[in-house]
Amino acid sequence: MDGNTNMAKWHRASFARRSIRRYSAPPSPAQIGELRALAGALSVRGVRIEVLSDEKVFSGLLGGKIKGTPTFAALIDQGEARQSSLGYLGEALILEAASMGLGTCWCGASYNKSAASKALKLNDGEKLSIVISLGVSAESPKERPRHTLEELCELTAKELKALPQWQLAAVECARIAPSAMNAQPWSFNVTPGSIEIELVSSNFGYGRLDCGIAMLHTELGAASQGVYGEWKEMRDRAVFLPQLS
Repeated sequence: MDGNTNMAKWHRASFARRSIRRYSAPPSPAQIGELRALAGALSVRGVRIEVLSDEKVFSGLLGGKIKGTPTFAALIDQGEARQSSLGYLGEALILEAASMGLGTCWCGASYNKSAASKALKLNDGEKLSIVISLGVSAESPKERPRHTLEELCELTAKELKALPQWQLAAVECARIAPSAMNAQPWSFNVTPGSIEIELVSSNFGYGRLDCGIAMLHTELGAASQGVYGEWKEMRDRAVFLPQLS
């Protein structure tokens, strides 16, 4: 992810962000404008992101879990997008919204997909993958339990303490990445000079998207220590390789 200023801001937001399902109001027109501009910039790698408002999307039986806002970001697969790219780019939008003081929630099933698709006017070959609710939070959610770093990395506390600071910061940020059902369907393999994220569960079809979210968090944690790099993706794993200075 380019942009050191954004990365620092999103890293801070990653520790404050919580999933929000009840809202007191939609984002302001100015906030929607800023999010739409970012959505345009993030529409890469076969992914299109649109920010829209439609009362029908979070109404009725399918959308009843989200209350108080009609505003959502839609992540659209233009035909060949990786699921990990959908997670990575969508989480960037979420962290920008969180930095603006807004609440958000990844919505895999708790929305009216038909209404969202009609609002979007999908092009030929495009498919709506998932949406993100956006609005002013009306709740104070509790911290959800997470696996420990020892469990996720299969390292002892002593081994974790001995890691270079950039690797420790990276896995600490990845540990708090959101995932469907809070399942954390990944493990980390920390080796000298790299961090590997391995998919360990399909997680109801969202596992690869979840891994993309964790990839961004890993990158943000490393960047907080001045380390930048690139990803090498394989079938069920992705390896973060720092750039050599």
